[in-house]
Amino acid sequence: MALMQQSNTRVAASSPERLSGSDLDGLRPAKAVIAGAIAGSLARSLDGPIIPMLMKLSGPTVLVLIVQTFVGVAETYFVSFLGT
Repeated sequence: MALMQQSNTRVAASSPERLSGSDLDGLRPAKAVIAGAIAGSLARSLDGPIIPMLMKLSGPTVLVLIVQTFVGVAETYFVSFLGT
């Protein structure tokens, strides 16, 4: 199977063939990459300051509530013209 070399990163060519053991040298398993990312995020969540984390987590919910409020007001405005 042909491999393309780009700045010390191996990228497999689009082929349904399986990689051999020598092709996999130096590649980290996806499970290890994901576990490392989750561990860092979890550590920041548990050991970091509480208020900034709460603000970060509640931001999307607050944004949706504000948008829903504006949509509700707009719907009420247009429905108020029905029957007149």
